[in-house]
Amino acid sequence: EIDGVKYQMPKNEGENNLHGGAGNFQNSFWTGKIISCEEASDFIGDLKIKNDWTIETEGVLMSFMLADGVCGVPGNMDMQVLYTWATDGTLIICYKAKSDKKTIFAPTNHSYFNIDGQAAGRIGEQLLWIDSEQLTEKDMDNVPNGKYIDVADTEFDFRTPCATERVLVKTSSNPQLNCSKGADSNYVLKTTQDQVSLVASVESLKSGRKMEVLTNFPGVQLY
Repeated sequence: EIDGVKYQMPKNEGENNLHGGAGNFQNSFWTGKIISCEEASDFIGDLKIKNDWTIETEGVLMSFMLADGVCGVPGNMDMQVLYTWATDGTLIICYKAKSDKKTIFAPTNHSYFNIDGQAAGRIGEQLLWIDSEQLTEKDMDNVPNGKYIDVADTEFDFRTPCATERVLVKTSSNPQLNCSKGADSNYVLKTTQDQVSLVASVESLKSGRKMEVLTNFPGVQLY
């Protein structure tokens, strides 16, 4: 409900909506173009998000128009996503959107990483760190219910780096793991909208690689 008007998003997972529905960002063809290093820097600067990045390369700018009413979402929304690299090896993904109506906008990337390499097997021994004290609680249909759970004294506590094996289970006494048959939880972050912050990392003692995650978003999904 927005300003007293109710909008119905499609039910595509039982009674729930998952990832928008048909016609959403991931199920649509985007227009892509290569932009210069300077143009990529300007795009990021226009977002007014504080960061320490120096852009190293050209970027790829993806554009898409989500029409008013698609997926039950109000407004014609001009959407852009920039992919580029910084000199310190940071892969940068930035989102920008403008709508002609008050609407909702909750984009994410849906990447999977195994820092031991392609087809390297299980990630259970890799060390995960997440700077978060709470999860958004889920009901048994795997959908957040508006409540929060403290991670302290649970399998979800990665405030000190721990092996990911503890959440890679199909059955558990923890209902938050049972309802998703493993890890599929949103960690509440301490970020601010106007600045990127280091929120998580994963490290492999086998490969020696370490990946850090920085964002200005309010949550990060462990899946």
